[in-house]
Amino acid sequence: MQSEIRSVKKGDFPFVEQFIQLSKEGKLQSPEYTAEKLIELLFNENFGNEIIVEDLALTT
Repeated sequence: MQSEIRSVKKGDFPFVEQFIQLSKEGKLQSPEYTAEKLIELLFNENFGNEIIVEDLALTT
């Protein structure tokens, strides 16, 4: 999936350049790690009690 995202046009995914840079720097999480963290979050007894929003600011 990560390789697919890196090949999309900026119009389709405004953060593609940041994503490519993170990949080059080895800063992307593995699919296994991401899945593990999502499962922990979804099955946590506090899931849904707090709204979590990540602010992704576009830099030009």
